[in-house]
Amino acid sequence: MTTPRARSIIAAFGIAASSGAALGLSFPLLNLNLDDWGVSPAGIGAFTLAASISTLVATPLAPPLMARLPIRTLAALGLAVIATAFLSYHETPNITAWLGLRAAAGMAFAVLFVAAEAWILGLAPERQRGLVLGLYASAFAGAMALGGAAVAWLGHSGRDSFLAGAACCAVGALFTLLPGPGVTAPKGDAAHPDALVRRIAAAPALMLGPLVMGAIETAKYNLLPIYARDVGFADAAAPLTITAAGFGVLTLQPLIGALADRIGAQGALVVCASVGATAPFAIVAAGPDQNAALAMIFLYSGMVTGIYTTGLIWLGRTFAPDQLAAGNAAYALSYGVGQLAGPAAAGLAYSAVGPLGFLATLAAFSAVYLAVLGGAHAWRARSKP
Repeated sequence: MTTPRARSIIAAFGIAASSGAALGLSFPLLNLNLDDWGVSPAGIGAFTLAASISTLVATPLAPPLMARLPIRTLAALGLAVIATAFLSYHETPNITAWLGLRAAAGMAFAVLFVAAEAWILGLAPERQRGLVLGLYASAFAGAMALGGAAVAWLGHSGRDSFLAGAACCAVGALFTLLPGPGVTAPKGDAAHPDALVRRIAAAPALMLGPLVMGAIETAKYNLLPIYARDVGFADAAAPLTITAAGFGVLTLQPLIGALADRIGAQGALVVCASVGATAPFAIVAAGPDQNAALAMIFLYSGMVTGIYTTGLIWLGRTFAPDQLAAGNAAYALSYGVGQLAGPAAAGLAYSAVGPLGFLATLAAFSAVYLAVLGGAHAWRARSKP
């Protein structure tokens, strides 16, 4: 890679990782506070819908915003919104205010992630796209893990963790100062919000992956700390479920990306979905054994997140450079739809059945996607002359 291109990839990585740290910090920070206030798991899942709905609202706006604003300016504005939300959470400790703040932050997160991923997809060398995206996912997940660890270290009831979230955004803003090429701006119909629907229709099996991943990831990160408390983890250890999940992604995504470069994105998707459909039951079997449960969470989270990473590789090989913003926005929109279904479904299953219901729901999401991939493969085989 040329030096200017490498600098831009580093800038995109840094912006996404800083945002990921803020996001990873927010999950246990907000939800453990809600749990302290007496909100039920179903209520916490419903609270998460604020961020999910805001993602759906903001995602179609990403391509037109990317067509009008330089990528670095857009990133700086999004980081400023998220930092303001963190500073405001501590000053307004009531659920109504937090709904509005989480919705605003969710919109900013959505635009940031669409922009950063389209930027990386456009700059990554074709033959190493899987490895580059795996490294991106690894950096993002490592940052999320550090966010969860920060809550375990700083505590969730004081001001320090909220200030740490704002500080993550300030670090991300520094990366916008790195020079280099920006993202290829969307052109023509790709710059319109309704372009997303056409991209989803053009590749339905591809776009189902982020929907499933949105359901799994949002439910996983929001309810794992509550699960840990209920099965007997020490209170201070509950946020470490987020850390284990994040470090699983950190470790395994480059390997999954390299595997996708070798055997193809769709083959790697089948491997990841298969683990996603079975590993939650190993977490159940671990019960209150913290070391065993954290190890299983590490493996499960790392492998199931490969659904998202390998889907991005597939997306990058499907759409032209000036279509990547619209294609990635459609990908993020599908993820946002999954965010709506996941926490509510998992939260209701948790309230009805207990911890087993939560993890069985996560397994079911992957099993459905695995069946769709199998059906799509069979349909393509029958369609060949």
